[in-house]
Amino acid sequence: ANAIECLESLARGLSKSQVVCLKLNRCRLKDDQLTILIREGLLEQNECLQELYLGGNQPKRQALIALAEYLKSPRGCSLVTLGLSNIMGREDNSASINTETSNILSLLYPALSVNRSLRVLHLASNFLHDEDMFLLCKALTRSQVTMLDLKSNCISNRGTQILAEHLPPQLERLWLLGNSIGENGAKALLQALERYHVNLVDLRIPVYDSFALVPELEALDEACHFYLLLNQGGRRILMEEEEEQNKNSGAASKTDLPDQHQPKVPLGLWPLVLERINRTKLPYPWRTTKLFASPEKNRAQLLYYMLQNGSILW
Repeated sequence: ANAIECLESLARGLSKSQVVCLKLNRCRLKDDQLTILIREGLLEQNECLQELYLGGNQPKRQALIALAEYLKSPRGCSLVTLGLSNIMGREDNSASINTETSNILSLLYPALSVNRSLRVLHLASNFLHDEDMFLLCKALTRSQVTMLDLKSNCISNRGTQILAEHLPPQLERLWLLGNSIGENGAKALLQALERYHVNLVDLRIPVYDSFALVPELEALDEACHFYLLLNQGGRRILMEEEEEQNKNSGAASKTDLPDQHQPKVPLGLWPLVLERINRTKLPYPWRTTKLFASPEKNRAQLLYYMLQNGSILW
């Protein structure tokens, strides 16, 4: 009873506050307590909350329904970061918990498609499996989320391949450390990076740690990072301009046009691209492969590639 009273008091305070960041990680809050906090606090608050962290608690159906209502409401239109890592608040990996977590999180997916402000979503340590990746990607494709944290789940090569095939085009950062991803999963992500409409600039997968020890995998390592740098350097900016020109002119697809008739990127775009290349940085400071041994050489190679290819990158 005391805990409920405290939460009701906190909810009333939130409803009248200008709080922009609320961290309630590992407070062992249960479903009914979180529901009170969301319904009587967040849903009544002014549109000012930008960061909400609820990881390590134990929400169930009612709390997630309330959170979905919040995300879809005008009150949730300011939220930028949502932390839902380890939302079962338990460490075991039983089948019942796996199913329960997946079912609970799926209650949020329609709200993710509606909310226009959310950019960062933390879903680490939630026992998410390969089968969960398709529905998650489908929801995120219609969202504005640019950073997805899936660390320490139960994602294997198959789940990584699903992610690669359905990667949301607006996604810029994807964290997959702590999953059982091997060479095949890394190759699937590389194939996704080769597509110009993939906008990733930060990709973290566990197999990177073993690449430095296995020479034959070094090329895959370098290729993945090079495409990340291309995206940092403005590859997408150039391709968007070409897409717009093709659309306006009603031209056929790039592969159907002879080289001399390819649309040219306006010179006015290049200062922006060059500025982005100049501030490109190594995704990981411990990279020791040939491609990433020198930041200056790194930028020079990237610049040469962009200038050489121009708008016709693929």
